Amino acid sequence: MKAIVFSDSHGQVDTMIDIISGNQDVKKIIHLGDLVKDAERLEYEYPDAEIICVAGNNDWYSNQPTERLIELFGIKFFISHGDYYGVKNGLIRITQKARQLGAEVVLFGHTHVPFEGYEGDVLLINPGSISLPARGSRRSYCVIDITSKGINVSFNAL
Repeated sequence: MKAIVFSDSHGQVDTMIDIISGNQDVKKIIHLGDLVKDAERLEYEYPDAEIICVAGNNDWYSNQPTERLIELFGIKFFISHGDYYGVKNGLIRITQKARQLGAEVVLFGHTHVPFEGYEGDVLLINPGSISLPARGSRRSYCVIDITSKGINVSFNAL
């Protein structure tokens, strides 16, 4: 089972549409905020896909929650834009929240830099930014593939 994860799209809806069109087998799309209205446009473009999103620090008038605890393919995910947890200064706070909620995986954005790593037993994944990369990274997103052998994360740069 696969899910595409985007963050920090900042209006680059056409780029996300191109990516989704090239991944027809993916039925779950996760958007980690900035801008939620981009994810809402994807809902219009792909009515059969499950689109899960959270609001980020630039989503001032959104009705979307700023964080969610979801289960994907039998695994608990804590998803947040990351700004409330100070992810630009470290991952301890967001990891603690995930543990408190019993999540095995954290999906977050905000830094505009792709990242995958463990804090103890919690897997943290940041797809980077589809629009405005930072710290020498390229525009990116990731695909999470959950198989019987575990979680595989592939980052895709544009």
